Amino acid sequence: GALLGSIICKLLCVVGFSFLLGGFRYKEQSYSENTVHTCMNVLLLASACVLLPSTVAYIDLPAIQAIYLSRYIAIIVACTYPLYLWFQLHTHKSLFQREEFEDEVEGKVEPMSFKSLVLLVVFLTYLIGECSDALIDGIEPLTMRFGFSQLFVGLVLLPLVNSIGELIQGVKLALKNEMDLSLTVTIGSCLQTALFMIPLM
Repeated sequence: GALLGSIICKLLCVVGFSFLLGGFRYKEQSYSENTVHTCMNVLLLASACVLLPSTVAYIDLPAIQAIYLSRYIAIIVACTYPLYLWFQLHTHKSLFQREEFEDEVEGKVEPMSFKSLVLLVVFLTYLIGECSDALIDGIEPLTMRFGFSQLFVGLVLLPLVNSIGELIQGVKLALKNEMDLSLTVTIGSCLQTALFMIPLM
């Protein structure tokens, strides 16, 4: 539930606020149609594969066959993710290349070393995991106090809290008139959830 809620929240909330606030600042904004169409087609395929096992409940199918069907679909979806990365990074890299733009930032920022980046990713992953555990422990008394259902918490509350960082980043990029990058980051995160995290569950 939380993973599906994360996809819904990012597509509706993050993309919606990016378009809304970016539109207030700029009269017209542009983005790569090929990039968005490709990402949305892959996301549509992943959504169909996720919904297919749910339809088994309406079919008179033995439980063991339903389990096998779910596993086969999970394998197919999991194989789609590396193929999509190969498509994006190798065979059709030109479709995802951004147009050159003038850098308005004065001076150049020194890039971090690979070792520093790895250590930073490991540290942030651990920190996010600890914060998520604390968040879940803190939300349980809140749901009991206000009477929130588990479905509401999983589909709305937790994904909304976890998507705050991406919401801020997406809006910042939209306010810089970089809608292409804003949409790519948001939809790419949804694809990672749908094609990689959900099949592993």
